[in-house]
Amino acid sequence: MKKQRIDRDKDDAEDWCFICKDGGHLRLCDYEGCTKVYHPRCVNRKNSFLKSDEKWICDHHSCSVCRTTAAIGFSCLLCPYSACDNFCINISNSEFVVVRGKEESGLCEDCLELVRLAEHNAECDRDGDKLGFEDLDTFECGFKECWEILKENEGLSLDDFYSQKKKEKVEV
Repeated sequence: MKKQRIDRDKDDAEDWCFICKDGGHLRLCDYEGCTKVYHPRCVNRKNSFLKSDEKWICDHHSCSVCRTTAAIGFSCLLCPYSACDNFCINISNSEFVVVRGKEESGLCEDCLELVRLAEHNAECDRDGDKLGFEDLDTFECGFKECWEILKENEGLSLDDFYSQKKKEKVEV
């Protein structure tokens, strides 16, 4: 089993931690078909987690509101936020904008705003906090790189999300 995970690691896994957007020594989620990888520290684990044979499923496969793993209805393409099809879709304060024809995936409101700022190479966010989209040592730079890769792989643009948001805003 460990050999399978390592082989899958090389073939399918993403190159950056899904939480902090940085590379390094990463652990692949064991959920079938998931390509998300994580640093042990980003998922509150010790470094021994990297070599563990214990099956581990990342939080992207459970509801961010109620923590259930049943029927995830929406999941963000750029962060671990997800919501189940149960009552959580209606009680969460977050909004979720779906991608063309992919009702179950898109961007949460926070990631959509960060994508907007990245596309414009903004120097500051809404609160006036400095952003570092060009500084390799910042989260923003890693986030922008992840967005660029997602955009290319999926044939997306920021306009795809804004046009979809105008048509049908899905409240989660």
